[in-house]
Amino acid sequence: MIIIQEMKLIFGIIIGSVITFLSVSSVFSAGARTCRVPDVTPQVTFDITPYKVSFKNGTTRADLQRITRRHSNIRKGGNWFPLGLTLTTFSYEVSPKVIAYPMKGRRYCAMPTEIRIKMGYPKFEILIDRRYRRGTCQFNAIRDHENEHVDLHLDTLDRMTPWLESRILGEVNRIKPIIETSPDRAAKYFTLILMKTIGAVAKKLSTKAARANARIDTAQSYQLIQSQCARW
Repeated sequence: MIIIQEMKLIFGIIIGSVITFLSVSSVFSAGARTCRVPDVTPQVTFDITPYKVSFKNGTTRADLQRITRRHSNIRKGGNWFPLGLTLTTFSYEVSPKVIAYPMKGRRYCAMPTEIRIKMGYPKFEILIDRRYRRGTCQFNAIRDHENEHVDLHLDTLDRMTPWLESRILGEVNRIKPIIETSPDRAAKYFTLILMKTIGAVAKKLSTKAARANARIDTAQSYQLIQSQCARW
Protein backbone atom coordinates (compact mmCIF):
# COMPACT_ATOMS: atom_id res chain seq x y z
CA MET A 1 0.00 0.00 0.00
CA ILE A 2 1.35 3.43 -0.90
CA ILE A 3 0.58 6.78 0.64
CA ILE A 4 1.30 9.97 -1.23
CA GLN A 5 1.99 12.85 1.07
CA GLU A 6 1.67 16.52 0.19
CA MET A 7 4.10 17.57 -2.52
CA LYS A 8 7.01 19.78 -1.55
CA LEU A 9 7.41 23.18 -3.17
CA ILE A 10 11.09 23.98 -2.87
CA PHE A 11 11.23 27.76 -3.06
CA GLY A 12 14.63 28.04 -1.45
CA ILE A 13 16.18 27.46 -4.84
CA ILE A 14 15.07 30.93 -5.86
CA ILE A 15 17.58 32.51 -3.53
CA GLY A 16 20.34 30.79 -5.43
CA SER A 17 19.19 32.05 -8.82
CA VAL A 18 21.99 33.35 -10.99
CA ILE A 19 21.36 36.92 -12.12
CA THR A 20 23.30 38.47 -15.00
CA PHE A 21 23.43 42.27 -15.22
CA LEU A 22 24.03 44.00 -18.55
CA SER A 23 24.68 47.61 -19.30
CA VAL A 24 21.59 49.66 -20.06
CA SER A 25 23.22 50.83 -23.26
CA SER A 26 23.22 47.30 -24.66
CA VAL A 27 19.47 47.35 -25.19
CA PHE A 28 17.77 50.45 -23.83
CA SER A 29 17.99 54.13 -24.28
CA ALA A 30 17.84 56.13 -21.07
CA GLY A 31 14.13 56.82 -21.48
CA ALA A 32 13.02 53.39 -22.57
CA ARG A 33 9.65 52.37 -21.14
CA THR A 34 9.13 49.08 -22.92
CA CYS A 35 10.73 45.79 -21.96
CA ARG A 36 12.63 44.37 -24.90
CA VAL A 37 15.48 41.93 -24.83
CA PRO A 38 17.43 40.18 -27.57
CA ASP A 39 15.80 36.98 -28.76
CA VAL A 40 16.32 34.58 -25.90
CA THR A 41 15.21 30.96 -25.83
CA PRO A 42 15.71 29.66 -22.31
CA GLN A 43 17.80 26.51 -22.20
CA VAL A 44 15.98 23.96 -20.05
CA THR A 45 17.68 21.12 -18.22
CA PHE A 46 15.69 18.31 -16.60
CA ASP A 47 17.08 16.15 -13.84
CA ILE A 48 15.44 13.23 -12.07
CA THR A 49 16.02 13.24 -8.33
CA PRO A 50 17.96 10.18 -7.10
CA TYR A 51 15.91 8.10 -4.71
CA LYS A 52 16.56 6.10 -1.57
CA VAL A 53 14.48 3.36 0.03
CA SER A 54 14.53 2.95 3.79
CA PHE A 55 12.75 0.51 6.10
CA LYS A 56 11.24 1.26 9.49
CA ASN A 57 10.43 -1.84 11.47
CA GLY A 58 9.36 -0.20 14.74
CA THR A 59 5.82 0.78 13.73
CA THR A 60 2.89 -0.61 15.69
CA ARG A 61 -0.31 -1.78 14.08
CA ALA A 62 -2.07 1.15 15.76
CA ASP A 63 0.46 3.53 14.16
CA LEU A 64 -0.17 2.01 10.75
CA GLN A 65 -3.93 2.34 11.18
CA ARG A 66 -3.59 5.94 12.35
CA ILE A 67 -1.46 6.87 9.34
CA THR A 68 -3.93 5.12 7.07
CA ARG A 69 -6.88 7.05 8.49
CA ARG A 70 -5.16 10.34 7.61
CA HIS A 71 -5.41 9.50 3.93
CA SER A 72 -8.93 9.21 2.57
CA ASN A 73 -7.81 7.42 -0.59
CA ILE A 74 -6.67 4.41 1.46
CA ARG A 75 -9.12 1.58 1.92
CA LYS A 76 -10.36 1.11 5.48
CA GLY A 77 -13.19 -0.49 7.43
CA GLY A 78 -14.34 -4.04 8.10
CA ASN A 79 -11.69 -6.49 9.27
CA TRP A 80 -9.01 -5.00 7.06
CA PHE A 81 -5.88 -3.54 8.62
CA PRO A 82 -2.48 -2.58 7.21
CA LEU A 83 0.68 -4.58 7.88
CA GLY A 84 2.88 -2.33 5.79
CA LEU A 85 2.81 1.14 4.22
CA THR A 86 5.05 3.06 1.86
CA LEU A 87 5.44 6.80 2.35
CA THR A 88 6.81 9.02 -0.38
CA THR A 89 6.82 12.62 -1.55
CA PHE A 90 6.99 13.87 -5.12
CA SER A 91 9.44 16.73 -4.98
CA TYR A 92 10.22 19.35 -7.60
CA GLU A 93 12.32 22.48 -7.76
CA VAL A 94 13.04 25.18 -10.30
CA SER A 95 16.32 27.08 -10.58
CA PRO A 96 16.36 29.87 -13.18
CA LYS A 97 19.25 31.91 -14.47
CA VAL A 98 17.86 35.36 -15.26
CA ILE A 99 19.29 38.12 -17.39
CA ALA A 100 18.22 41.55 -16.09
CA TYR A 101 18.58 44.86 -17.94
CA PRO A 102 18.48 48.00 -15.77
CA MET A 103 15.78 50.48 -16.77
CA LYS A 104 14.90 54.01 -15.81
CA GLY A 105 13.18 54.33 -12.45
CA ARG A 106 15.10 51.57 -10.70
CA ARG A 107 13.36 48.86 -12.63
CA TYR A 108 14.67 45.90 -14.59
CA CYS A 109 13.63 44.15 -17.76
CA ALA A 110 14.20 40.46 -17.09
CA MET A 111 14.09 37.19 -18.95
CA PRO A 112 15.33 33.69 -18.01
CA THR A 113 18.17 32.33 -20.10
CA GLU A 114 18.60 28.97 -18.37
CA ILE A 115 16.19 26.93 -16.28
CA ARG A 116 17.05 23.81 -14.35
CA ILE A 117 14.17 21.64 -13.24
CA LYS A 118 14.64 18.77 -10.85
CA MET A 119 11.83 16.40 -9.92
CA GLY A 120 11.21 12.94 -8.61
CA TYR A 121 10.79 10.86 -5.47
CA PRO A 122 13.82 11.48 -3.23
CA LYS A 123 12.78 9.00 -0.57
CA PHE A 124 10.55 5.98 -0.07
CA GLU A 125 10.03 4.99 3.55
CA ILE A 126 8.57 1.55 4.05
CA LEU A 127 6.85 0.95 7.39
CA ILE A 128 6.34 -2.65 8.51
CA ASP A 129 4.39 -3.92 11.51
CA ARG A 130 6.99 -4.32 14.26
CA ARG A 131 5.68 -7.77 15.19
CA TYR A 132 7.45 -9.08 12.10
CA ARG A 133 11.18 -8.95 12.57
CA ARG A 134 13.71 -8.61 9.78
CA GLY A 135 14.48 -11.89 8.10
CA THR A 136 11.16 -13.53 8.96
CA CYS A 137 8.87 -14.86 6.25
CA GLN A 138 6.23 -12.27 7.12
CA PHE A 139 8.68 -9.37 6.99
CA ASN A 140 10.03 -10.47 3.63
CA ALA A 141 6.54 -10.93 2.18
CA ILE A 142 5.46 -7.44 3.27
CA ARG A 143 8.78 -5.93 2.12
CA ASP A 144 8.47 -7.48 -1.33
CA HIS A 145 4.93 -6.16 -1.73
CA GLU A 146 5.91 -2.65 -0.68
CA ASN A 147 8.89 -2.74 -3.03
CA GLU A 148 6.42 -3.42 -5.82
CA HIS A 149 4.78 -0.11 -4.95
CA VAL A 150 8.15 1.63 -5.15
CA ASP A 151 8.78 0.09 -8.57
CA LEU A 152 5.34 1.13 -9.82
CA HIS A 153 5.96 4.73 -8.83
CA LEU A 154 9.34 4.79 -10.52
CA ASP A 155 7.99 3.06 -13.63
CA THR A 156 5.11 5.53 -13.86
CA LEU A 157 7.50 8.47 -13.56
CA ASP A 158 9.76 6.98 -16.22
CA ARG A 159 6.87 6.47 -18.65
CA MET A 160 5.40 9.93 -18.05
CA THR A 161 8.65 11.91 -18.04
CA PRO A 162 8.50 12.78 -21.78
CA TRP A 163 4.93 14.05 -21.32
CA LEU A 164 5.88 16.00 -18.20
CA GLU A 165 8.80 17.62 -19.97
CA SER A 166 6.74 18.55 -23.03
CA ARG A 167 4.10 20.27 -20.87
CA ILE A 168 6.75 22.18 -18.96
CA LEU A 169 8.55 23.20 -22.15
CA GLY A 170 5.25 24.47 -23.52
CA GLU A 171 4.99 26.83 -20.55
CA VAL A 172 8.63 27.88 -20.92
CA ASN A 173 8.00 28.81 -24.57
CA ARG A 174 5.17 31.12 -23.47
CA ILE A 175 7.37 33.08 -21.08
CA LYS A 176 7.81 36.73 -22.01
CA PRO A 177 10.17 39.39 -20.62
CA ILE A 178 8.83 41.22 -17.59
CA ILE A 179 9.54 44.48 -15.78
CA GLU A 180 10.26 44.11 -12.09
CA THR A 181 11.73 46.18 -9.27
CA SER A 182 14.62 43.77 -8.77
CA PRO A 183 16.24 40.81 -10.52
CA ASP A 184 15.39 38.63 -7.54
CA ARG A 185 11.68 39.44 -7.83
CA ALA A 186 11.83 38.58 -11.54
CA ALA A 187 13.46 35.24 -10.76
CA LYS A 188 10.74 34.51 -8.22
CA TYR A 189 8.06 35.37 -10.75
CA PHE A 190 9.42 32.96 -13.37
CA THR A 191 9.91 30.29 -10.74
CA LEU A 192 6.33 30.55 -9.48
CA ILE A 193 4.93 30.29 -13.01
CA LEU A 194 6.81 27.07 -13.63
CA MET A 195 6.06 25.73 -10.15
CA LYS A 196 2.36 26.13 -10.90
CA THR A 197 2.69 24.22 -14.18
CA ILE A 198 4.74 21.43 -12.62
CA GLY A 199 2.25 21.18 -9.77
CA ALA A 200 -0.60 20.65 -12.24
CA VAL A 201 1.18 17.93 -14.23
CA ALA A 202 2.41 16.31 -11.00
CA LYS A 203 -1.23 15.76 -9.98
CA LYS A 204 -1.79 13.74 -13.15
CA LEU A 205 1.36 11.77 -12.44
CA SER A 206 0.09 11.01 -8.93
CA THR A 207 -3.28 9.90 -10.31
CA LYS A 208 -1.60 7.52 -12.76
CA ALA A 209 0.66 6.13 -10.05
CA ALA A 210 -2.26 5.66 -7.65
CA ARG A 211 -4.18 3.67 -10.25
CA ALA A 212 -1.19 1.45 -10.93
CA ASN A 213 -0.70 0.84 -7.22
CA ALA A 214 -4.38 0.10 -6.64
CA ARG A 215 -4.11 -2.83 -9.04
CA ILE A 216 -1.87 -4.70 -6.61
CA ASP A 217 -3.80 -3.66 -3.48
CA THR A 218 -6.61 -6.16 -3.89
CA ALA A 219 -8.09 -8.94 -1.77
CA GLN A 220 -6.51 -11.49 -4.12
CA SER A 221 -3.11 -9.84 -3.76
CA TYR A 222 -3.31 -9.85 0.03
CA GLN A 223 -4.41 -13.49 0.06
CA LEU A 224 -1.42 -14.38 -2.06
CA ILE A 225 0.90 -12.58 0.36
CA GLN A 226 -0.63 -14.33 3.36
CA SER A 227 -0.32 -17.71 1.65
CA GLN A 228 3.47 -17.34 1.62
CA CYS A 229 3.81 -17.67 5.38
CA ALA A 230 2.28 -19.95 7.98
CA ARG A 231 1.64 -17.50 10.81
CA TRP A 232 0.33 -13.94 10.78
